[in-house]
This record gives sequence, C-alpha cells and structure tokens, in this order.
Amino acid sequence: KINVANPKERARTALIPTTGGSYVLAQKWRHDLNAFKCLNKHERESVFGKTEDGLSYLGEVDIDNNPEYIQKAIMSGLPKESHVARVIGMNPDCTKIEIVRQSLPYGNIETVITPEAGSVWKKMFYGQVTRNHVSAGLYFLAYVNDPYIFNYMLDRMTGSNVFNRKHNRYNTYGNNESTSDDVMKYSECLTGQFYYVPSLQQLDAVAKLDM
Repeated sequence: KINVANPKERARTALIPTTGGSYVLAQKWRHDLNAFKCLNKHERESVFGKTEDGLSYLGEVDIDNNPEYIQKAIMSGLPKESHVARVIGMNPDCTKIEIVRQSLPYGNIETVITPEAGSVWKKMFYGQVTRNHVSAGLYFLAYVNDPYIFNYMLDRMTGSNVFNRKHNRYNTYGNNESTSDDVMKYSECLTGQFYYVPSLQQLDAVAKLDM
C-alpha cells in the first residue's frame, strides 16, 4: 500500500522513469445519497468491500498485502461485486497495482422550503439539497506511470472482459464474467478524461525547439 506521506513512494507510482511525466485520469462523479442512505450497515459495507471505518476488508484474507488471494477473499466473504474486489489487481511481477489518488467532495448548504408545512429549514450535506433530493459528488484524480492500469481498473469496474484484450498484462482473476462494481449503482460518472502530464524537463525541451 502506498504511504501517501512518502514522496518517494508517490513518485515511484506516478512518474514514468524514462520521462518524469505522468498519466492522469480525471473524473466527476455524482452520488445518489438518498438511495445509499436506505441501505443498512451490512449493505453499505458490501458495496465497498470494507468496514465503515475503512480499517478492514470484508472476508478473512488480508488482500492489501496479498492481492493474489483475491479469490480466497471472495470465498471467505468479500462480495465479488464490491469496489475492492473489482479494482484490486497485480502487476506482471506479482506486486499490487497502485495509483496515486486525490479526491475532493463537492456540494454546499441549501435552504429548502417544505411545501407541506410551508416552513423554511436548513440542512447541511456534502451536496445541494432540492426538495429533499441530495445532489452531491466527488472530483477524482489518479496518477500512474502506466496507462494500462487505468484500462484494467475501468474494465473491472464496468464488467468488461479484459482477459482476452490484446494488451492485457494483468491477472484478471477470472474476469470473463460480467460483474460490475456495485459503487456504480449509487454513483454515476458524469465526465472522464485521460491526460499526459509532461515533466518540467520535457516542457523545457519543447520551449527550446526552433519553431
């Protein structure tokens, strides 16, 4: 697992050794918090594959340090449709696939007029409230040194079959079944872009070109 406080580990994961640049995935997600709040605790934990405090995986296998045991974790209680089960994978050298991520929830406080009582009241969410409908979401950024990591994770989340893809380089854990990520039942990806971010050395080289 990446130690986000360690710049060397972040650089190792995000930066391309030969160029110093990085591949970036930018997404905007909108959550259906009303639907998610209707789930009980067990159902909410099953969506993510983790306990609500975020400290433990469901199942009886430490897949953080042993990603090759993902199938054993599923057999021991980790839902195969959970976010954890869909995106954890391994590199060709049997190390865990890693990304450097940054997330920012968006939303505000709105005043709502209830038509039944005619009263004005305020509620605070991580989102905008309109007649008891919560519109909230997340801006998500991820950085990697290999774009195939994004392909792998997105294919796993959407239930695509990455096993037979020409450039597949990862252990897909039998992803020939169309199992999608339960997170997408409660969160919709509104926008998504891929970027290549050049290093300062690359930008400097471009600036010196005789145009």
